[in-house]
Amino acid sequence: MEIQSELADIVRNDRHMMQLLKGGKWGDCPDEEEVIFAPNPNGVRTVMARNLPRDITLKELHAGFAFYGEIQDIYIPKNMDKNSPYYGTIRGFALIRYTMPLEAARAVAVGPLQVQKNIITLEFAKADHATR
Repeated sequence: MEIQSELADIVRNDRHMMQLLKGGKWGDCPDEEEVIFAPNPNGVRTVMARNLPRDITLKELHAGFAFYGEIQDIYIPKNMDKNSPYYGTIRGFALIRYTMPLEAARAVAVGPLQVQKNIITLEFAKADHATR
């Protein structure tokens, strides 16, 4: 409960800057009563975003996820299989590491969202390993 209370204070104080997502689209901001906090019992700072479009850029990811807090690092693995028609493109997921666990909880709380034609799912990574 203490984390949720602390996160609620952050949301109220930064509401004009943060722009949470509502209805699965970038940039909509829900009312304060609609903000749900994702439990983060392990204190993980890294969020895994799955089903990303293959042409999404680091800049686009940073811009979209910076609404939830300060990003320390983003890792986007690329497909290195030379026999694959997707060689050199991203593998469809990214690891976004925030500076604080509360920021990761803020991002995961958003739930699925739509980027281009893809429905992106967000979940906590299993651990905060070095991403590079």
